Amino acid sequence: MGRLKFIIFLSALFCGVLSFFVYKPIKKGMESYALSCLYESHGNMSLSSAIESSVDAIVKKMDLSEEVSICKMNVNLMRRLGYHNACACYPSLLCGFIIFNKPHFFISEGFFEDLSIEEQNFIIGHELAHIREHHLLYLPILILLVTLMFLIFWWFVVRRYIRKLASKFDIKYYKKIAYTLLVISFCCCLFLSDLIELAYRRHIERDADSKALHMIKCHEGALKVIDRWSKESGVPLNNDYYGIFCDHPSSAERIEYCLKCR
Repeated sequence: MGRLKFIIFLSALFCGVLSFFVYKPIKKGMESYALSCLYESHGNMSLSSAIESSVDAIVKKMDLSEEVSICKMNVNLMRRLGYHNACACYPSLLCGFIIFNKPHFFISEGFFEDLSIEEQNFIIGHELAHIREHHLLYLPILILLVTLMFLIFWWFVVRRYIRKLASKFDIKYYKKIAYTLLVISFCCCLFLSDLIELAYRRHIERDADSKALHMIKCHEGALKVIDRWSKESGVPLNNDYYGIFCDHPSSAERIEYCLKCR
């Protein structure tokens, strides 16, 4: 027994020393890979000093303590989000898990040519609010926790109650029924976690709107942007099915709270 404990101690010590020397290179490699993936999908070209100064001025108004890297959107991102839009995100891997806390802000040059100052302030303030409130950091953790919670719950129900029914009614195909129910419940878990993720996304969009409106006083810009989205992109005034399958509040809801807190 004494020899076994000594071997376990040496093994743990060896793993600890190995992880100490290996952790930093692995972490650095993962960060580098996540950053290269982000630049490939979003863009990494620098913007003019005048544009960076404009964004930095709003960063100060939003009272951001974090250093934000400002980059130019590439064509693919502009196709996804639209020409008159901006995007705040972090380098991430594994379905959105944040690798390191270096916020990036992507914007197009045409954004400043076509939009009014009020519209610019609202959209930039909204995206910077996501960084300020750490919305994007919490999202992957929330998705993982909700999914695991539902899976554990359903696994408990299937194992406990199906086995009881099998013993009580002498079900011959207990294993087949149990595995079938487990697969169905797994699909239900994924669906429910998706709905909770959408609800959380709507919540953080409302919160980002609220922070931008109160800290920059850009109510007129918000109303102009919503009107622009309606005319140019065909965004409907109300979301279907009470918005439960949408990741943003409806235009009508946004107009309502913009007018209410103006």
